[in-house]
Amino acid sequence: MPNQFEPFPKNPHLAQIFTLMGRSEESGTGTRNIYKYSKVYSESDNIQLLEEDVFISRVPLDETLFDELDRAKTDLKTDLKTDLKTDQIDLQIVELINSNPLISIPEIAKSINRTMTPTKNRIIKLKEKGLIQREGPDKGGYWKIIEKQ
Repeated sequence: MPNQFEPFPKNPHLAQIFTLMGRSEESGTGTRNIYKYSKVYSESDNIQLLEEDVFISRVPLDETLFDELDRAKTDLKTDLKTDLKTDQIDLQIVELINSNPLISIPEIAKSINRTMTPTKNRIIKLKEKGLIQREGPDKGGYWKIIEKQ
């Protein structure tokens, strides 16, 4: 069956772009690979040709794949919510510092409704990102917003 396929790209311009980018294999390997792997995974070489270049191959799905996809989607949603919440907290901290450079960490924590430890951790992250810095001592010093060039 694999020898019956005549390789040609459906869109030669697109094929050329992918080849130049190094993202394309040799011409015609896609159909051969579909045939080879459908035979491996379905344990059958039951590929039906519908037209000259259109075919159907039925491969049984592993049900655990759906569970993995559901877990991945849940993890992604959780990560996005966490990132969004963290970004909002960081923005609140920067706005508080911008409006009052003399503000203390306990005052920041109270203003954003967080305890000291998570507030300090967010401030450390903001310093590491180069967004804020502390000038002077804890008592008598002030916060400085770093302007990005």
